[in-house]
Amino acid sequence: MMNILGKFKAKLAVGTAVLAMSAVPVIPASMGGIAIVYAAESVNLQVENPGLLPTNPFYFLKSFSRKTQQALTINTIKKVDLELEILNQKAAEIQRLYGIMPDNTDALINALGLYQYNINNLKNLSAKFGSVSRDSNFDNLAVKLVSYSVNHLELFDEMKTAADIQFKEKLNNLQEDLSVIMASAIQVEGADKFANQFLNVLGGLSDDAIKELRAVEIIDYFSQQLPADSSEKQ
Repeated sequence: MMNILGKFKAKLAVGTAVLAMSAVPVIPASMGGIAIVYAAESVNLQVENPGLLPTNPFYFLKSFSRKTQQALTINTIKKVDLELEILNQKAAEIQRLYGIMPDNTDALINALGLYQYNINNLKNLSAKFGSVSRDSNFDNLAVKLVSYSVNHLELFDEMKTAADIQFKEKLNNLQEDLSVIMASAIQVEGADKFANQFLNVLGGLSDDAIKELRAVEIIDYFSQQLPADSSEKQ
């Protein structure tokens, strides 16, 4: 009997092949023959205005407001949803910082550290996925998790093209953490349903983005986090 990892990869292999049929190969740049070079601003995080950035002396007010929301949110699904929203806002802050000061490594690493805080919260919450009801609320949460994770993985990939060793290592670690969270959701949501959600996210991108999207690499990020003998949770 095929385990969840095998089912997931098989489903995605078919889906990504369909997407690839309409894609135009991207001419490689300098990263092992598979690099994609385009501005980090091209990733649409669906945040119209990131507001105060971590470099602003009044950023602590923004952090205080977020921590208050976190403290007042009890339900597991709602807590995960809130953490995802804050995580996406912080990704938008990183994107904006990178756009205006791409050479300020200290400021960017500090912003990534703030992002890491919410990643850690999500990792802890993902351990509870197996105990929550798998209803429409969880399905909607899984869709949001897929959408945000794909965008963040792509954003960090783009930022790595000009990153120094320390910065690149930090980005790699964050991508691995995102993969761990997605792997937890795959085991709860089921390989077929989660794969369909992932493919819907890819299919909803613009034609140009699909042409440049390294879908197989993104899949590998989180499929490596699934144990080879893992099975879907009932």
